Order: sequence, then C-alpha cells, then structure tokens
Amino acid sequence: MELSNLVKVYKHAFSEEHCQSLIDIYEANETKSYNTDVMKFDQHTLLNNNLPTMNAVQIFLNYFNQYRKWLESRDQKYLPHVQEVEQLRVKKYPVDGYFKEHIDAYGKATSKRYLSAFVYLNDSGGTKFF
Repeated sequence: MELSNLVKVYKHAFSEEHCQSLIDIYEANETKSYNTDVMKFDQHTLLNNNLPTMNAVQIFLNYFNQYRKWLESRDQKYLPHVQEVEQLRVKKYPVDGYFKEHIDAYGKATSKRYLSAFVYLNDSGGTKFF
C-alpha cells in the first residue's frame, strides 16, 4: 500500500474564529526558534489551560477516531484507539522556513507517536500550523 493512500484531509475542521484564537495565543507567548539543517521555524507549545486549546484537543480526538474508522472501512485495522495526545504545538514557518524529512522515533522505547495531524491556521506569509 502506498503511504499516500493513508492520508486523509478534513477541510474546515476548525472555524476561522478558533484558528484566530490559537494564533492569538501563539503571538502572546514566547516561542522557541529552530534553525538547523533539518528545520527552520518558531514554535510555541500550547498548555491545556484555556478553552481554545482544550477544544482543539477534543477536535483532534474526534477526527482521530473518524480516521481510524475510515482506515477500518478499508480493511486497515492496525491503528489503536487514541489513549492520549501530546501537547499541541503551533509552529510558524517564515517564508524560507522548512522541516525536512525526518524520523520522530529511533526505536521501540521512543516510538509513542504513531499518527501525526496538521491544522493550517492561515495561508498568508509564513504558515502557522500544529
């Protein structure tokens, strides 16, 4: 099976207002800059201490479950039920920013991640997304 057959797009999962509230949180807080040969972006980790972030977590959980059911409908029954979600991060890429191909886990002990999701919060200038 091709990896591209496992990608699913859910358009408009977040309202424009919700996206703006997450951008506002990002802009009101300190960010960490990454500028290496693998990545170039600024990032803020969202804390689960506000309604926009807690709502975002719930939206992700709902879509993760929809995605798992979609895979199962295609006889792909290997994705476990979501037990927990890492803290969400907002990344802002400058116009010349990047995140090159990489591996998140280097072995069984560090392989907690089995699914990634991205939400594009805007589409102008540098791009911000989870």
